[in-house]
Amino acid sequence: MKKSFFLYLKTAVLAVGNKIRQRILYAGVHFPAHVQIGPGILWGCRQNIFIGEGTNIERFCRIAGGTPGRVSIGRNCHIASSVVIRSFAGNVEIGDHVLVNYGCILLGNGGIEIGADTKLAPYCVLAANNHRFDNPDIPIREQGCSSRGIKIGKDVWLGAHCTVLDGVHIGDGAVIGAGAVVAKDIPPF
Repeated sequence: MKKSFFLYLKTAVLAVGNKIRQRILYAGVHFPAHVQIGPGILWGCRQNIFIGEGTNIERFCRIAGGTPGRVSIGRNCHIASSVVIRSFAGNVEIGDHVLVNYGCILLGNGGIEIGADTKLAPYCVLAANNHRFDNPDIPIREQGCSSRGIKIGKDVWLGAHCTVLDGVHIGDGAVIGAGAVVAKDIPPF
């Protein structure tokens, strides 16, 4: 009886300590009480990051809002280890029940919208930005960028190692094969 009481007390103290640790380490990030956040997360522009109820973010992710861009992760999402999400000047909007698997990179300068129930397999890259290279007499770094944004519908599955380029819209229910480079719009289903 005495042993079980102390075990209960230890568990309660650890749970409260974890919540306090989260509030201190993640100060500025907007999230409700029922969010699981692993260790080693690097946050940027915390005031522009919003995380929905029941979401799980595993360790070693890099999540950065921008100025003025924001990152908004819906309810009951799973962000696996080593994911990079950066909004830059655009917004990254992730719907409810979305899986972003290991090693995915989401660069949202032109904005990224991911619909509910979508799954990104490991190592997908969504780059909502493109360097201009029209004039061969000017270095590419001096020609600027274009940012049209990426929209992914609901219940979409992107296979492992997919790359989705700026300006692409993928319709609801689409399945993109592993290793694909998506450079044009994909219709629903």
